[in-house]
Amino acid sequence: MFWNAVTNNNYTTYQAAVEADDLTFENAKAIWDKLFNSVLIRHQHELWDSIRVELWPDSGRVILFPSKIGMNRRIEIAALEVTVTALLEYWEKMNEADVSDDEFDKEIMQKVMVCVEWLVNGIQRMNVLNVRDIVGNKMEIPILIWDADNSLLKQIVISMNEIGSASQ
Repeated sequence: MFWNAVTNNNYTTYQAAVEADDLTFENAKAIWDKLFNSVLIRHQHELWDSIRVELWPDSGRVILFPSKIGMNRRIEIAALEVTVTALLEYWEKMNEADVSDDEFDKEIMQKVMVCVEWLVNGIQRMNVLNVRDIVGNKMEIPILIWDADNSLLKQIVISMNEIGSASQ
């Protein structure tokens, strides 16, 4: 997976694309590794307590950034933006199809949930060196995964002890 860093007014977005046939564990793991090693490390001195993941099927984007629970906006330092072409292509296909709004929503949500599970599986394979240097004294980090309508799709909690022990 190739990452491109785009900086605008001291805000960096690390961008990558995952092709339709490339929803592999390795790519999901690479997303989480990049989040910890490039984004969270830049937020060491900020007040954040969770990771927010947003899925935008109409653009195929998955956006990941540290946040504060109860706050729906980014801490304006850095984020990841991954375009999942399988999600975008499916949205475009369904948008052109002659289906009801309910059927469209149902089909898109099924594809979104495939992406959610793909991302969640990548967390378990994360390899973050020096995790304590990145997250400080946080023992657990909630990961909240949202859809484009700001509906919570899934919430999980990752233990820093498990990440730290897996990487040392």
